[in-house]
Amino acid sequence: MAMILFTAAPAVGRNGPPSGARLAVAAFGTADCDESNTIIDVLSGGTHVRGAFSNMLAINGVDPNVYGKQCFIKLRVTAPEGWAYRPRQIRISGSARVDGGGVVAVKTFVMTHQQSPTAEDRTEFRVEDSHDWTRQQHPAPASYSDCSSTTYVKIYLFTWARQQDKPKLAASVDLTRFDVTLSDFDWAKC
Repeated sequence: MAMILFTAAPAVGRNGPPSGARLAVAAFGTADCDESNTIIDVLSGGTHVRGAFSNMLAINGVDPNVYGKQCFIKLRVTAPEGWAYRPRQIRISGSARVDGGGVVAVKTFVMTHQQSPTAEDRTEFRVEDSHDWTRQQHPAPASYSDCSSTTYVKIYLFTWARQQDKPKLAASVDLTRFDVTLSDFDWAKC
């Protein structure tokens, strides 16, 4: 069980981000999303981060390197003195193809500083969902950050297309984009 310590308890209140809050990319990467196949941009003066993936296509079969893909993104969050935050949602998009009665899925979860990860948000696609898609993923609410000026958010993205009892069916899920803005965080005064 993780213990969470704050320098001061945040007081729930403000909806929008405070003036001076900023996002930056501290690190990203796995074999499925590295500098050769992923572009991550920081936009609008540090208030928006967007990613484009070309290797997050998971295809049904027996090879775990093919039916499952993952990406890790670490964001540096600078908050004005006296403010804390917690991630609330991120937006992802891609495409899905499902034949037969199987399911393909996209999963996300987040961590603030060094705490245990939140529960995942899982979106499942069935045969009737075979098309391009956009989703707002809402991982279980992370705890508020501590009240220091710079902390980190870790985002984990997974695509999964394995249909264990039907490995020859044509099924896939592709994650092509993600984005998050400062408005996708809950903000509170410490």
